[in-house]
Amino acid sequence: MTRSVDLTRVIAGGAAVAAGFAGASQAQDLNGFYTGLSLGVPSGDFVIGGSDEYSHTGTASGLFAGYNHMMGDWMLGAELGFNKELGYGETDGDVYDANVSDSLTLKARVGRVFGNTLVYGSLGFVSADMNVFGSDYSMDGTVIGAGVEHGIGSNGFVGLDFTSYDFNSGNYTTYVDDISLTTTSIRAGFRF
Repeated sequence: MTRSVDLTRVIAGGAAVAAGFAGASQAQDLNGFYTGLSLGVPSGDFVIGGSDEYSHTGTASGLFAGYNHMMGDWMLGAELGFNKELGYGETDGDVYDANVSDSLTLKARVGRVFGNTLVYGSLGFVSADMNVFGSDYSMDGTVIGAGVEHGIGSNGFVGLDFTSYDFNSGNYTTYVDDISLTTTSIRAGFRF
């Protein structure tokens, strides 16, 4: 299955969930804590051995929790997220398998509410593992992203999030470098 087909399914699934609950939408108080689940598709590539380039595949599923502070229609917040796997790359003959996993992100979010919809941007820090040749290596870096959330019922929400990961050089660079990774994710959660 190609990445474009995976991405189409993720976006179509999110639209179907939002449409199914659109009749239950009502104004929400976004101020306070929230938590939820995400399911996404990774894109981008990485280089092994200085010359061989491979694409990320698979799914990026995770958990997130955060806090929103509202100031009128503007929101300031912080979010902590965990993804078991962010991207997987496989070369011909499984000689060079590599994956980015166990990522922990801490992001600041700034957004604005339009009716029952929150549009936001995010900036933060990521720590993750890179497994290559069956060995684990740690790495960290920055994340930047944007997204939209739409309230459902009295405290639920669904959304779409785009996050780009910029990993710093770490002890994995002997084998892997130039990691380019972006996730497109559907999110669903509850506000408290």
